[in-house]
Amino acid sequence: MIEAKHNKFLRKMFNFYINNLLKKHFHKFYVVGSLPEKVIDKSLLVLPNHFSWWDGFFVDLIYRKFFNEYKIYMMVLEETVKTYWVFNRIGAFSINQSSPKDILRSFDYAKDLLAGRKNFVVIFPQGELRPYSTNVEIKRGVIELILKDKKDFQLIFLAVKIQFENEKKPNVYFRFSEIKNSSEYADNPEKLKDDFLKNLISLENDITHSNKFEIKI
Repeated sequence: MIEAKHNKFLRKMFNFYINNLLKKHFHKFYVVGSLPEKVIDKSLLVLPNHFSWWDGFFVDLIYRKFFNEYKIYMMVLEETVKTYWVFNRIGAFSINQSSPKDILRSFDYAKDLLAGRKNFVVIFPQGELRPYSTNVEIKRGVIELILKDKKDFQLIFLAVKIQFENEKKPNVYFRFSEIKNSSEYADNPEKLKDDFLKNLISLENDITHSNKFEIKI
């Protein structure tokens, strides 16, 4: 398992590069609904849907715009971390899904991060890239992360959708759930799945029926 590092110089270079890349490929970025109220002294587990190559960059944008008082950590496939080594220097840690021992090490590492303060820990609960849908499955490992030791931390569901509209390039929409406490799910894993799906479905409705504001890059 490859633990995350944080290099300030590489982070600045990455921010410049990825901002230009996002502006090149997408028209605008919007948050629908409202921003969550944060409790800064606790760590935060972020659970986004995973449907495109861009997802990690989208979540990183959300982190930089709204949660930069935290330190970001993102679970990424080991082969990706090895291929794109710079990801490791800006907060990515690895998971090797072909090794049960390595999977345990990765989730133990995530649990240690969540037990600390001011860590923004991103795990894609689907465990793999799947076509966009509001009918998704959550991998057991994420549920175990929350249930096993009953640690007290915050968590939030993040729904993301790419949508073509009246422009050549698509828009990207984000929706946050309220920030939850992990204790809400300690004895009810089905509620975790239900709330994850509820946020995805709410995004579909909110794109056309709720207030939204643009994220400026």
